[in-house]
Amino acid sequence: MGIGQTLVRLRRKGVYYYLYFGWQWLPFQKYLHGRRRPSEFLFRGKRIRYFYAIYNRTWMNERAVEIPIVREFVEQERGEILEVGNVLSHYFPMNHDIVDKYEIGKNVINEDIEEYASSRKYALIVSISTLEHVGFDEGIMDDDKIVRVFEHLKSMLTPTGKIIASLPIGYNPRVTRLIMDKTLAFSEVYCFKRVARGSLWREATFDEALDMPYGQSHPGTGAFLIGIYNAGRIPASTNLEVDRENRWSNRL
Repeated sequence: MGIGQTLVRLRRKGVYYYLYFGWQWLPFQKYLHGRRRPSEFLFRGKRIRYFYAIYNRTWMNERAVEIPIVREFVEQERGEILEVGNVLSHYFPMNHDIVDKYEIGKNVINEDIEEYASSRKYALIVSISTLEHVGFDEGIMDDDKIVRVFEHLKSMLTPTGKIIASLPIGYNPRVTRLIMDKTLAFSEVYCFKRVARGSLWREATFDEALDMPYGQSHPGTGAFLIGIYNAGRIPASTNLEVDRENRWSNRL
């Protein structure tokens, strides 16, 4: 990035954005954050500890919340597990199937998830901030690919299986729209928003999450959602107001 581009970004996002980014980047911030209060966040009424790791500097972003939530589902599952996008193995030893189109790693199947075929059925399929890239960051835009992939994942579940997926709000507006109109029909939807001008997070309504623009005041997302699909369950309602839904439509 040239000096001119840097100055343009500074004017648009403000000096605070870059001071925050530079300060949080320092590895010792992991330990400073670990001593701060609160050290836990709430998810479905349960207190869960933030997850801080030097890889990907999780104290800076939504990984601090996504990883402990998804990991808990993985640890509780005794059946077959599939992970879409290689994330968890960067932090913990994992023995489940992992499909990642690009990243090379141990036990990682380098295949497009839309084309992935398995003879087994999965009790749990998890994906951490990956599905928003499907059909969006693959060279050729394909707005319908995420829908096909979601249906494909559902077809690989056992009759009582689950899909747990985290998705940043605002990165790919098309995905947000598909969740709102229930084309991507999760049984349960939980949203988180960044608070206190830092890397603390709290549960929020879908409406509140939509008000957090992607990459404006902080690097990365200001809000994300955890979508849970239970085979056989009725899709969730996002309970959005009509005027907010129309306003979001104008962004697409």
